[in-house]
Amino acid sequence: MAIKLIAIDIDGTLINSDEELTIRVAKTVKEASSRGIKVVLTTGRPYSGIEFLEEQLGLDHSDEQYAICYAGGLIMTTNETVISTTEIPYEDYLKLEFLSRFYHLDSQVESLDKIYTTHSLIIPEVVQIAHRVHQPIYYQPVDAMKDVPVMKYSLIGSHQTLQKMMINLNGGGLSSFFADGLYYTFTGERFVEVSRAGISKGFGLATLSQQLGISSDEMMCIGDQGNDKTMMQYVKYSVAMGNASNEIKAVAKYQTADNDHDGVAKAIERFVLNK
Repeated sequence: MAIKLIAIDIDGTLINSDEELTIRVAKTVKEASSRGIKVVLTTGRPYSGIEFLEEQLGLDHSDEQYAICYAGGLIMTTNETVISTTEIPYEDYLKLEFLSRFYHLDSQVESLDKIYTTHSLIIPEVVQIAHRVHQPIYYQPVDAMKDVPVMKYSLIGSHQTLQKMMINLNGGGLSSFFADGLYYTFTGERFVEVSRAGISKGFGLATLSQQLGISSDEMMCIGDQGNDKTMMQYVKYSVAMGNASNEIKAVAKYQTADNDHDGVAKAIERFVLNK
């Protein structure tokens, strides 16, 4: 069965270690798109953080092209028509704020057009993310967050501490209170990303499957980190980058080169363009 949709993660996948789109990757994606194949950038970033890539790939300002942002929290056309949006409720946000303090972690909230932190000392990682996604940072106390739409919450700290937290969250008992209603996943050594339970990149692709009438057997995905796992499990053609985590390499059916050696282009050339 021919592939009709390609879902591509961004960080560590579409762009290289210098956060650049290489000529070969851009050319290959454009060729796939020119053949009528949907190319869906599928990311934890807000749309403001991927719009420049959509422009470079010729996918922007279209009612026929789609993007999955906030790891499934926002599904939209690249003409910014919203198909689905899901926020983290304030009650669950308060759970996350408790966890960040209990484990002495830093944190950030991504809203639709701003990044918020309740920590008065803003760490470099948060500044880097704000720069990457083209959103301003605001300090805000917890009680002032009640009316802020929380699209994604990130816990930031040492891998050892985050791993301990993740083990405890899966341990039942009181920990189940903090796990209930929320989906936690590693997106890097120092990052755990949180969305509302049931919201994931796999959910985003299932939503587009219904919207477009394209089955999971006609979809391919490419990714490298924990938040790509659900889409790897959903599609028929799942491809792990050479630089992917062991978790993703274990669940993907295929593997390509790393993001510094045009892994995305090589996967599309192999499975879609038959080169």
